[in-house]
Amino acid sequence: MMGAFILTLHVIAMMVFEELDLWTAIWLTTTTVTTVGYGDVTATTPEGQFSTMLLLYAGGVFIVAQGAGLFFEYRSERARLKQIGEWIWNMSGHIVIINTPLHNRTRFMERMIRELIAAKPSSHQLERFMVENERLDFLVITEDYDNGLPKALQALNVRLQAGRGDDPETLEDANIREARGVLVLATDPLGTTFAHDDALTFDTVHRVRETGYDGPLISEVINPQNHDRIRNAGASGVVMPVRAFPGLIARALFYPGIERVIESLFDSEGNDCVLVEMKIEEQKWADVIKRCVDRSIGTPIGYVYEGAVVTEPNLKDKVHADGIYVLTG
Repeated sequence: MMGAFILTLHVIAMMVFEELDLWTAIWLTTTTVTTVGYGDVTATTPEGQFSTMLLLYAGGVFIVAQGAGLFFEYRSERARLKQIGEWIWNMSGHIVIINTPLHNRTRFMERMIRELIAAKPSSHQLERFMVENERLDFLVITEDYDNGLPKALQALNVRLQAGRGDDPETLEDANIREARGVLVLATDPLGTTFAHDDALTFDTVHRVRETGYDGPLISEVINPQNHDRIRNAGASGVVMPVRAFPGLIARALFYPGIERVIESLFDSEGNDCVLVEMKIEEQKWADVIKRCVDRSIGTPIGYVYEGAVVTEPNLKDKVHADGIYVLTG
């Protein structure tokens, strides 16, 4: 406002002292205050020259410089706030990841993000998640990155929201109601304070649902006895932390229920994967599967031949095998 007032005064002074028309006075004021100075129009009277020195040289140029300084300072501050997670991103259609692991934090997060990108459904599979080839954007809510996210995570479209997942204000800043999916991670699954970790997870899941978010919410839980408790709090899927295989929680987000199928393989009371010794010579893999299922041996998922293990063979391939890996009850 002060700058506009000074510029207006100078335009009036040029019209009065230099007898310029309105447009020429505006032109002279503009070229002078921006320090362009074409020289096609100049102040020639002592009064006009004094007005220019007083209003523009002493006042206008200073104000323009101040304005430019404030602008660049704002951009610098905005970049700093984004870096430390205090910027409100106003994201939508994003995946929110709450908490980060205590051990090997960045390495695990990078692997999990890559698994999420690899596991994303195409448009004909789950329309609520994706349009085919659309990129995924991620927002991590944590207090653990005081100096900002590592570049490896930033390169994967990950943004930082500093705070706790059980804080309603932080969830509001994360625009969690507009998220496509939410993952709640256990912070220290190898520690002895798992009761506290699961309690924090319970509060976080409850808070997320309390905001009105009604999409997929997958949560890690450390103590198996808390599975039902976390699910009753609002989790649509509950998984045990498997730090060596972040693909489990990634796929549980996109394909609800798959976590139960996979976890049953590691449960002594569930299904099992075993090696059945069986000599096979030049048979289609589809026929091998049919024979095993018809005889209630199990569902073949791979085979071994001369010490080499083959997984996910093509159904039409003719295989040689010394044994078959099957899923069996």
